[in-house]
Amino acid sequence: MSSMPRQRRALVVAGDARQHHLAAWLAARGWRVYALGFAAPGVETVPAWPGLGPGAMLVGPLRGIGPGGGLGEGMPVLTPEQVADLGPGGLIAAGRIAPDVAAWAREAEVDCLAYLSDEAFQWHNAVPTAEAAIALAVGRTGETVAERPFAVLGAGRVGLTLAVRLAALGARVRVLERDPGLRARARALGLAAGPWDRNLIRGMDGIFNTVPAPVLDQAWFDVLQPAWVMDLASAPGGRAPGVVVAEGRYLPQPGLPGRFAPRAAARILAEVLEDWWRMHR
Repeated sequence: MSSMPRQRRALVVAGDARQHHLAAWLAARGWRVYALGFAAPGVETVPAWPGLGPGAMLVGPLRGIGPGGGLGEGMPVLTPEQVADLGPGGLIAAGRIAPDVAAWAREAEVDCLAYLSDEAFQWHNAVPTAEAAIALAVGRTGETVAERPFAVLGAGRVGLTLAVRLAALGARVRVLERDPGLRARARALGLAAGPWDRNLIRGMDGIFNTVPAPVLDQAWFDVLQPAWVMDLASAPGGRAPGVVVAEGRYLPQPGLPGRFAPRAAARILAEVLEDWWRMHR
């Protein structure tokens, strides 16, 4: 007589609010879920590594698993022995995975999924990022974005998603992008797009930066004088070292999906994880 298939097991490590919703989502779909560092409905909270066994999944925080297995402030450290407990056939998923942890996983025949580098995750995640950024822009003045001029720096996933939504709401949008191919893509989507020339965006009500590099030097603030620059880029952000800006004009806003739309952010992550399991198991 064949034995029943073993219930899929996962340990979800505390991060932002999306981890709570993700743990509950997995539990509702039949996973045996353990939560480390938080509590969620239908999930067993554990103080330490629960001993998951081969073929299980560890879901780390979006900020990633650092060198030496760091899971975040106040959290226990992931060890090579715990990684080996997942193999063979297990999965470590997190925003980023440090090279030494990835090496432990290879040795234990455990797969790694760094979803900040996953194409599907990046496109899905651009949507709540863009919508939250627009909500923040509206909330700063109490005005809608319709008929107001905005600049979007960068025509990558977040930049294009944001610019398309701003334009659909009636805003006057101009995209600046160094890469000719991405600039052409923005134009093909009906957006006004130009090269990296700050003179093209004088008189803007606000600027959204999506470029994760120190491109915002002092001139972006002193010469253009926008009401504000909202920085959506991941670390280290777009503000150049030494730039002095009046309070309220530079608005760093990383991690918007987890803060403003945690349920949607959890669904995105869950879909990426489920797609991975369908393709690899």
